[in-house]
Amino acid sequence: MDIRLKKCSANDLGSVFKFICTLESEDLDISAFSKKFINHLNREDIFYFMIQNEKCSIGFISIHLQHVLHHNEPVAEIQEFFISEEWRNMGYGKMVINQIKEIITEMGLCQIELSTNKKRTAAFEFYKSCCFKDTHHKLTMII
Repeated sequence: MDIRLKKCSANDLGSVFKFICTLESEDLDISAFSKKFINHLNREDIFYFMIQNEKCSIGFISIHLQHVLHHNEPVAEIQEFFISEEWRNMGYGKMVINQIKEIITEMGLCQIELSTNKKRTAAFEFYKSCCFKDTHHKLTMII
């Protein structure tokens, strides 16, 4: 059992769209999604990876570098992380987190942050099992 993170290309748009719609339990606007996806592929502070096992692409993860004033160096933030349901609970998620930690460390960074929707209790427990600490509150406002 092994995985690899493959940097996304424009050819991955359809798969990533499907993964994110499933993650959000929502049919997103493909036109708006496509524009953002293609634009983000060219940015140096956003990293998109397909998660692949020996057989197929099983998920997707995105990392955004945040340059905030209250940190001395950029912080890597996991924005989206999805593994298809049929591939969950097999250890792939922890393998992905370990590979992301290596990538972030090679970049000279020392912190990863993320937030998860409160309804995703299994995801929250998974992140805690990967040594993420519950240290912040995230609030949202729809306007």
